[in-house]
Formats: sequence, structure tokens, C-alpha cells
Amino acid sequence: MRIYENKYISVTSILGLKQPFNKKSFTDWCSRTGHDPEAILSTSQTLGEKVSEAMDNSQKGLDWLTAPPIDVLEANLLDSVKDFLSRYELISTEGVVKCKEFNYAGRYDGVIKDKESGKVFLSDWKTYGAWRNKEYKRVSSKIKKVREQLSLYAYAMEWEESLAVVVFKNDGTWDMEELKFDDKIIEWTKTHQDLILETIKNENSKRASKV
Repeated sequence: MRIYENKYISVTSILGLKQPFNKKSFTDWCSRTGHDPEAILSTSQTLGEKVSEAMDNSQKGLDWLTAPPIDVLEANLLDSVKDFLSRYELISTEGVVKCKEFNYAGRYDGVIKDKESGKVFLSDWKTYGAWRNKEYKRVSSKIKKVREQLSLYAYAMEWEESLAVVVFKNDGTWDMEELKFDDKIIEWTKTHQDLILETIKNENSKRASKV
């Protein structure tokens, strides 16, 4: 659980409270398929960070700071980023938002604009399954989760434009899907304030006990 300023729960933590990660199911799947769960989680995190680094540096005009790829997989992901940026302009990246009303905060990936239509999107970058040497396949449960994530950001920002998830793929291409605002996750957050506040309190107590 991540807490901002000792008083705001993170958006990703809210989603974790709503639908906790099924670690047993994941480890069972890894056992059946011969994968190392720690390696999958570590590689997935690294690839996501690589894309975020490239996008953030590009928005700031600091492309030269992006570390060179260490393998073909990273090179392909960076190619997908370059191709995406030929179509979309980065307005902002890594923006922090806070919702004092419902005691949460988070950091969105980016606000982008279609260079042809001028349409603006609050967006999240994903590298779903990029660690695998297989073609990307859409998983509705993952799209639902990012829709909830973006909706929480949008509510905190009073965002009235569009939402979208951008999936950077391991073959050097990308997919973009426009998403609808999800009222249900806002209602869930509203009606579970006791759980959220208790979680914030418990996490702060854990931190204090370690000092």
C-alpha cells in the first residue's frame, strides 16, 4: 500500500483493496507453465519503467537521457514509443493528482494530443505481457482495471476530455484504446471511505513503528 503525505491512499492501492492481487493463482500458473514469478514481476516492472522513462524524457526534451536498450525486447519497445510519438504529442507526463474529497492521490502517465485531429486524452501506458515472446492479446479484465485507474485520476482532476490506454508491444508497434469514464469506481471509493481511512491509518502506524 502506498500513502502520499501520510493522508492520501494511492489510486493503485484503492484498486488493490477493491480486487486484491491473487498471488496464489499467479504462482500456481507460473508453476504449471514453468515460469519464475519473481522474474516475471521484475521484468514487467523494468519494461514499464523503461517506457515511462522514454516518454517522460521525450516530453521534457531530454531524449538523450534515456538509457540505451540492453536487449532486443527493450529496443522493440523503444521503437514502439518512437512510432507512437510520430502520431501523438505529449502535453504532460507524470502528473500528480489529489482528491481531498475521497482521500486518494496518484500519478498519471500522460496527457496526449492527436496531431491530426487535435483530440486530447488522459492516458496510461502499459506493456501488458511484453516480457513474453508472444503476440499481445487484449484481456478485458486488465482493460477494466486501467479504466478504473484513469477514472479516479479524471475525477480528481475534474477532467472532461477523453481517456485512453496505450499498450506498447514487444514487436515495435502499439495499440491505443479509448475508454469510457467509470462511475462505479468513484461510487465504490465513496462508499468505502471507512476502509480507505483505516488503511491509511494502519500504513502510517507501520511506518512509525519502523522509525
